[in-house]
Amino acid sequence: MRSIPCLTEPFYARLKIIQVHRRQISSKDSLVQVIELDMRKLRFQSDLKFPVSSNVVYALYAELLDCEFEFVGTIVKSIFLQKRAGFEYQLNYLEGVRTKKPSAGALLSAIAFLEALGHEEGQLNAKANNL
Repeated sequence: MRSIPCLTEPFYARLKIIQVHRRQISSKDSLVQVIELDMRKLRFQSDLKFPVSSNVVYALYAELLDCEFEFVGTIVKSIFLQKRAGFEYQLNYLEGVRTKKPSAGALLSAIAFLEALGHEEGQLNAKANNL
């Protein structure tokens, strides 16, 4: 039986804060590099320091496979990258959040389908790096 696919080729995405203490807001977009993506979480890197709090909800937008995907969640972990002078974050998806755009499940299902057809993972990310 095949395991759930996990996207591990880095790609760029836009991150913004959409809620603080249950109050809707819309911050400016920040460019981040997604380094890992699976069904429950994603990890990304940035030179910026973001708040790590369950009271701050983020939306991350990425264009992959000719479609814009949206991932909504909270940052649960931050690691300072000494050699790179930036930060690595883990964003856990919020359960039950419906977005206007496809999310991780739809993206990973599409990747699994394309892998079954014999496409290379690197081809999937060529479009993503053009954000």
